[in-house]
Amino acid sequence: VFDSFPLKERPYHSRWGDGTDFSDTEYEEISNAYKDATLNFSLQRGDLIVLDNLRMSHGRTPYTGSRRRLGVMVSDLVSWQGTEG
Repeated sequence: VFDSFPLKERPYHSRWGDGTDFSDTEYEEISNAYKDATLNFSLQRGDLIVLDNLRMSHGRTPYTGSRRRLGVMVSDLVSWQGTEG
């Protein structure tokens, strides 16, 4: 989906702290680091994952079949006032 947007308009576009875009070489190096650090595993019924979003990048690969999601976020970094519903 995001491939249809120009790189700078994608929702997760990243830059250096001074606002400079990553060069193609830097982007490729970061992309390769992610690929090298990727762990693939299959979850089984009843499995549970607990992780710290500030310490770990996470995602999933495409799949087919039904989907059921259950998530809980716990943090003192986010104000939850007015977010019910």
